[in-house]
Amino acid sequence: FSAYAMQSACIPGAIMENIVCMHRWMLRGQLVGALNTAEMMVKFMTLAGTCLEDTHWPFSRDDVQHNFAMLALHWQEANVGCSATNRFGQQLSASGCPEHISEKTMAKLVWKPSPLVQSTSLQPSFCTADLSDACIVAGNMCAPQAA
Repeated sequence: FSAYAMQSACIPGAIMENIVCMHRWMLRGQLVGALNTAEMMVKFMTLAGTCLEDTHWPFSRDDVQHNFAMLALHWQEANVGCSATNRFGQQLSASGCPEHISEKTMAKLVWKPSPLVQSTSLQPSFCTADLSDACIVAGNMCAPQAA
C-alpha cells in the first residue's frame, strides 16, 4: 500500500482505478478480492486530504466509505457456492451460500453514490465505469439489451 501510494501523484486517480478493479473482481465472482480492493480505497482516503472535495471527480469521500460498507455488509449474499477463501485458502463460509447472485444482491454491491451526499453536482451523469458490455451511470448498472 505505502509503496503504491508514494508513487501515485493522483490519489483520486488511484481510487478510480480501484473502483474499476473492484467491479472486475465482483464480475469474476472473487468477492474477497473486491472487498480487499474496497478496503484499499478507504486507505487511500486517509492520504487524499481534501483533494476530492477541491476537484471534480465523479465520487466523494462519502461514496468511497458507503460502497466499502455495503460490500463489507453484503458480500456473503454473493458468495456463490461458498467459494470465498481467506489468504490461506480456507473456506470463509461452509453453508448457507447462494447458488447464484440475484439482481437485488448485485444492486447492493455495485458502486453507487452515497445517500449522504446532498449535492446533485457530485452525481455523475456519464458512464463512471465501462465494464465490457456494461456501464455504471448515476450508480445504476446498465447493460445493453440482448437482440
